[in-house]
Amino acid sequence: MKSLAMQALRRLEELDSQKLTNIAWAFATLVIFDEPLIVKVSSAATCQATQFQSQHCANLVWSCARLLYYNMPLLNVVAASFLATIGDTIPQELFNMAWAFAKLGVMVRPLWQAIARHSLMNLSQFEARGVANLAWSCATIGWSDRPLLSAVSSALQFMCRQCGPQELSTTAWAFAALLLVDAPLMNMVASQALPRVS
Repeated sequence: MKSLAMQALRRLEELDSQKLTNIAWAFATLVIFDEPLIVKVSSAATCQATQFQSQHCANLVWSCARLLYYNMPLLNVVAASFLATIGDTIPQELFNMAWAFAKLGVMVRPLWQAIARHSLMNLSQFEARGVANLAWSCATIGWSDRPLLSAVSSALQFMCRQCGPQELSTTAWAFAALLLVDAPLMNMVASQALPRVS
């Protein structure tokens, strides 16, 4: 991967937004932190962010979070770009953005408000994992958006058969961390978890 990083560094100015985010995503997926490469990719991405599609934003921020690479100027620019393209997002991009910003501990209020608003409109398209990840993200960043979390609760109760141990425990943790008492949700978690406890 070192030789790939060196090749990418030499040709960075030739890369469009998709190629930049693909490189970041590949290194992050393999959890390879090549500092010279990530710094240059971040710099180039900061300049190109206004051309980013929502997928590019989500993939780049996810990569930064996976590598625990905190670059506030980049995060602000990517958040602004994501907000400009949020109407074109798919559920995975919404919960990936939420997860990444939460993982990095970054609160960009307009971004979180837009993620909440668009998640509410599209929650029926989320899979159980995405809904649970959204709850985790809210709890991790301390974003107690009552309408969103009420919808998260209802969605997870509706799709309870899709919930595996990870979704159940993540959701229970998130609501507890936010000090939200939701008896129907916790009853669902208990009823789904009980048969799995041996």
